[in-house]
Amino acid sequence: MKRIAILFSVLFALASFNANANNLNAKTLNSKIDVSKAVHKIELGTFSETIPVKIVELMRMLGSVTPVTSEDGSTYYTAAFESEEQAEIQLPKLQSMGFKTAKHIVEYQNEIYDIRTFHHIANGGKLQEDGNVPVIRLWK
Repeated sequence: MKRIAILFSVLFALASFNANANNLNAKTLNSKIDVSKAVHKIELGTFSETIPVKIVELMRMLGSVTPVTSEDGSTYYTAAFESEEQAEIQLPKLQSMGFKTAKHIVEYQNEIYDIRTFHHIANGGKLQEDGNVPVIRLWK
């Protein structure tokens, strides 16, 4: 019985140490983020095959659209917006034009984040091991 009590004490101490280390990492990450250096863009879509003619015409109308090629295909981004608010205003307009999967993204230190993930990190939150924002669901 005494061994079990000692084992639980050791496990509790290790768990507390790990929790404190995670909080420290979140605070360090948060202190490093300068949201004024975030670049707000709209991701118009990713295409692994031929791009539909209508989408190409829409991209030409927009003007400065930048493709980024990866293993999954080519992802197209708008030019940077001056602020997060401007990107949020333009997002529904672009979606109604025909870019149904368009989403607000943030480029920060050569990494691309969706806006929800960026806010989570900027507010001191930690990402899960798979790089996603933890989600809390309440079931009624």
